[in-house]
Amino acid sequence: MSRMTRRDTLKLAGLTVPMAAAAGTAMAAPSSETRPYLILSCDGGGIRGLLTARVIERLEAEVPFLHRVDLFAGTSTGGIIALGLAHGLRPSELVKLYRDRGHEIFTAVGPRRPSRSRILEFFSDLDSKVRELLRDLHFDPLDLLHPRYSNGGLHSVLSHYFGDTTLGELKRAALVTTLRLFAKSGNWTPLVLHNLGEEELDTGEIRLQDRPTRATRLVDAALCTSAAPLYFPPYQHPEVGYCVDGGLFANCPATIALGLACRANRGHVRSIRILSIGTGVQVSGIDIPHSSPFARAAEYGALAWLSPLPRGPSLSNGDALTPAFPLVSALLDASSSANSYICEQALGWNYHRVQMNLPRPIALDDATSATLDLLQQVAMRIPPAQWQATTRWLRAQVA
Repeated sequence: MSRMTRRDTLKLAGLTVPMAAAAGTAMAAPSSETRPYLILSCDGGGIRGLLTARVIERLEAEVPFLHRVDLFAGTSTGGIIALGLAHGLRPSELVKLYRDRGHEIFTAVGPRRPSRSRILEFFSDLDSKVRELLRDLHFDPLDLLHPRYSNGGLHSVLSHYFGDTTLGELKRAALVTTLRLFAKSGNWTPLVLHNLGEEELDTGEIRLQDRPTRATRLVDAALCTSAAPLYFPPYQHPEVGYCVDGGLFANCPATIALGLACRANRGHVRSIRILSIGTGVQVSGIDIPHSSPFARAAEYGALAWLSPLPRGPSLSNGDALTPAFPLVSALLDASSSANSYICEQALGWNYHRVQMNLPRPIALDDATSATLDLLQQVAMRIPPAQWQATTRWLRAQVA
């Protein structure tokens, strides 16, 4: 029996991949008699959503395409952008949201002092010099007992833009990802909040909760998808209960959008096109044994993976290699890469990824003026060859 190739496997699954030319040459655009089903997919990344919004603003000015998008998909901060565009907000309004109100999202801190806590009593007895050192490190031990922020600031910003509008009231299709912490089955479950109608979907087996949730308010959907663990508390959706950031399973939601679009299009995967926009690649890692104070693999327990302090060797610009809460950062970055890879393999030329290199690490909650300026600069300085490839691909979809 001959060995089964990757192309054979995809064929069995009902997927096709355009034939590549000789190694090192670009794939030719596939011909299709049907109008492309265009998806705009936006990654999660906290305040780095400003980068995504600015890139979309640039693209729309050069190649007007938003009117041709059939499905807006997003995770976390990308979910806010996707919902905003489906709601009719202009890209410039989303840039303004991050630029002018980003600081509000990350300053509304929740209650810091539990009424009764043995842990609190322990920390209150620390020597004054130790407490002073912790203040110098910008570390409050009580950060271990609470998320860094409440969701009050984000709720206020979202309410200003979305009001009480529901998914069902949108004139454009949209989806966001979130992780439902408890279901009747007794387990946490990946959940897709969207407004595609039942009549647009097949009724086959569902391996992930993705029934239409048209009664969900945009504010609730956005707060569910952006409830990043350790940064924000779980958000209670009125119907499905507590949810957290969808980046835990699909920080790049392109694969989820692809799956849903295949059902909505009755399996016509060849007509699907996805423009996927990331929130920047940054230098991050764990260099054992140089990741002081965790210099041995045997020391990598909960504290090493969930430490709220950046650490490790310094990069050329002085920033630490390992970010705060490295487990969360690793999960989100790896999720984006994995989901993007799947779409690249399944769709070939029909999938286009826009991703930028960041000159320095940028934390999810770094909403300082300097960082906001830097993110906008990165969006304006995408290498010409990369930008031209993106606009060329996009023109082919809207022609």
